[in-house]
Amino acid sequence: MEDGKGSERGDEGEKEREIEEEREKSKRATLESASDVIDKLGLGEEWPRDKKPERGEALPESMQEEKKGKRVRAVKTPSLGDVFLFVCLIKWEATLEPPSFVLPLSQVIPGRLLAGGAAKADVDFLVETAGVRTFVSLQGHAEWPEASYERRLEAWNDATNEREQIQLIRLPIEDYSIAPDDEIVDLVERLRDLILSSTQDQSVIYLHCKGGHGRTGVVMTLLVSQLFPLFFQPSTLEDSSEDDGSLFTEEDLLPFTKNTLAPALSSAAAVRVAQQIHDCRESCRGRKQKRIPETEPQRAQVRRLVPVLAARHQTDLQKGNSATHQMKEIVSGETQDDNKVLESLLSQFVAVGKKRDFEALPPEAYLHELR
Repeated sequence: MEDGKGSERGDEGEKEREIEEEREKSKRATLESASDVIDKLGLGEEWPRDKKPERGEALPESMQEEKKGKRVRAVKTPSLGDVFLFVCLIKWEATLEPPSFVLPLSQVIPGRLLAGGAAKADVDFLVETAGVRTFVSLQGHAEWPEASYERRLEAWNDATNEREQIQLIRLPIEDYSIAPDDEIVDLVERLRDLILSSTQDQSVIYLHCKGGHGRTGVVMTLLVSQLFPLFFQPSTLEDSSEDDGSLFTEEDLLPFTKNTLAPALSSAAAVRVAQQIHDCRESCRGRKQKRIPETEPQRAQVRRLVPVLAARHQTDLQKGNSATHQMKEIVSGETQDDNKVLESLLSQFVAVGKKRDFEALPPEAYLHELR
């Protein structure tokens, strides 16, 4: 009997080992599959295929900032980012249609502007991995005591040098409500100029409210109207189609901004583009997509302020008071070589984000689009 029991225990142990081997084999296959997808999406340097990155392990060197003669702050691998990246990769592999973005938030202007929900739980991820150096909170006074992450930002600033200091901008707005028009205009213009004048790879802005739909949707849509024609080229009427990847056409520009240095999207086009950006985040998180901005007063504010902001930007350009004026001076310089102008524009405005087809264009064609 004892021999029989020993034999049974041996069989059970063998089965457990086989099950464990199958699990390990499945894990390796999943990692290899995810690594292949990362290559296809162009997400950067991959992990060794036979090694799963541990929590807290530094990212590949190409994703870290070089600091000579200074203590290097380790960049942690966030478990939250890992989870959402894995989910998005699996969804991409299942549909063979890659999502535009794979983070649990929206990349409005890649490398410059992120938008999403309350940031308290994800501050370390946003700062260390996403490179956020400016947080913009639209949460109301009643929400803020519980949602505040100011102490964590203060601790970060105390432990880092002046170059990496993080700033917090607050415009308290009650949920489902709007702020006064003049306050929204001031905030949008401040963020717009901050984005256009930014030259550091990690000068990223994170814009958020509680859910990232209504209040965030207002500011995000207004920034899309102001910035998208500067960072991305519209498709022409001849080549525009549903499958060419373009988010807007030349007809979506406000008439009085066409053929100027600062073209702006109409309110309808800006809402449509912002909705597409927002939906990428929601589909990646497996949630039901919401309309942005959420409420009719919020959408009405967008319709009011899009032409106001565009007109103010045109006036600022004429007076030389806008961050975009720096680009105007570069473009209008008669003595500069076109190739140098193109290189300067690319490095200043799209080096960190998606370049799309900018580099494929001859310099004169790109400059023509900006004039």
